[in-house]
Amino acid sequence: MTIAQDAPSAELKVVLSGRFAVISSAIGNLTPVGAKSQALLALLAASPDRTRTRRWLAEKLWSDRGAEQASGSLRQALTDIRNVLGDHSSALGADRQKVWLDLSRVAVEVTEAPGPEFLEGIDVRDPEFGIWLRLERVRRQTALVPDPAGFADGQTHYAPSLRRGMAARPMVIMQRSQPASDALALLEDLLIDCVSLSLRETLGLHVHARRPSQLPQRWIEVSVQAFVTGTGKRGLRVRASEGETGRVLWSGGSAPLPASGPIADDLETILFANQVVEALGDALTLQPGPGAPNDALALQRLAMRKMWTMQPGRMAEAEGLFALADQMEPRGVIKAWQAQLRVFRMIERHDGTDPSMREEAMELCAQAMEREPNNSMVLAVVSYARNALDRDPLASVELAKRSVRINPVNPVAWDSLSIAKLYSGHLAEAHEIAQRVQKMGAMRPNRFWWDMGLCVTAALTGDESLAMQMARSASAQAPDFRAALRYLVALSAGRNAPEAALAAAERLRQLEPGFTFDAMAHDPAYPVGALRRSGLLRSDRIRAIGP
Repeated sequence: MTIAQDAPSAELKVVLSGRFAVISSAIGNLTPVGAKSQALLALLAASPDRTRTRRWLAEKLWSDRGAEQASGSLRQALTDIRNVLGDHSSALGADRQKVWLDLSRVAVEVTEAPGPEFLEGIDVRDPEFGIWLRLERVRRQTALVPDPAGFADGQTHYAPSLRRGMAARPMVIMQRSQPASDALALLEDLLIDCVSLSLRETLGLHVHARRPSQLPQRWIEVSVQAFVTGTGKRGLRVRASEGETGRVLWSGGSAPLPASGPIADDLETILFANQVVEALGDALTLQPGPGAPNDALALQRLAMRKMWTMQPGRMAEAEGLFALADQMEPRGVIKAWQAQLRVFRMIERHDGTDPSMREEAMELCAQAMEREPNNSMVLAVVSYARNALDRDPLASVELAKRSVRINPVNPVAWDSLSIAKLYSGHLAEAHEIAQRVQKMGAMRPNRFWWDMGLCVTAALTGDESLAMQMARSASAQAPDFRAALRYLVALSAGRNAPEAALAAAERLRQLEPGFTFDAMAHDPAYPVGALRRSGLLRSDRIRAIGP
């Protein structure tokens, strides 16, 4: 059955099911030839109010280009579309901020299942558009196949039949070599244990130690080799390859390791273990190509990548990805990251001072603990959220300690312990742990977060130079991260560098329109509390720079 949305007797009809098309009631086919012009109209037509910002559209279609170049490409695409639409060109509106379709003149046509695929065959070679398209296809499939049994929480979940139709999850087989000594065999086993635990906690992937008699259609073989270098130190090498084709997905080696000692005490070994976890996570979930990833792991990982951009638009998309992943496969760790995302939005003031955000985050923390109370990642994220939401440092310390005991190579666990120690008044210990975390998490895509944590502890322990260095590093890695810019403003002002403070403040104003020097200097609710306590927030110098 076909559904026409908006204006059923409109002069233009945009067809989203099957082959994309734009049809004029008077002229006939007015479909643009260019794939990105088609995609631009599809992005608008699929939006609830048929409106999107220019920045959002540019990020979806020209994500590999700079802002100015992407804006120019968007302008050209709009011109091309208007030329094709001819007398109907005014049905496509635009101003300096937004682009839209006229609801009174354009109808959008979609088809209920069973029917053609949403935007069948559209080929836009941009990863951000691919992610959007995948999410839309899975979301529409979800809406058409609700679970008749339902869930106790009252949410709509995937039906078992749809779960069975999801892409088969690959089996991961991690095997050690035949090392020359028991000590090397132990090192291989320890690495396998650490990687297996992290994959199970973060992505729900279970690692096998040997090949089963019957292999699934897709499987990943990971070989681990420990060896002794010519200088008497140890080393590790890991190679991951597709079992059915032998294609190497990733390979890498550790830096020289100490001749002895437990893996949990050696930062180089921990760094390598986390590098392996990231590489395997990408190989198993972030698969290239235009196909729809109907797997909760892929959606969860995409959501985390978007969350860590600290960009409001992409963080909003992460909300949808997390929610959909949780519908497909309910897990405590997803609820934990949803709580973390709300805490980020509160700290970054993406939603002003929305009072409902705190209650939502606390409820998500409770749900995460109910589902996976012994998951190191869940404990760590809930510890951090509790610190930010209800300022209960004792509870946060206990949660963080449990997290570290369960998985001592998890940098998120140690980071939560550093923050909990910070809020409970153990500044020197917090700073020492933050330095450890910054090294442990060096290979993670959210490295800027560890840098920012070290910035805060450095400020509170009086190391102004290190605090400034880490704030600069965090801001360079995540340009939309408001917390780092706030610290750059305050620290630069305190060091009598008004030009640097003004430059950082200008960038901050673009992200946080309500920012003022007066609020930073005098408003106790403004989120620079650690700097206030450290004495590095020089209100007189900040206020002297500007209003």
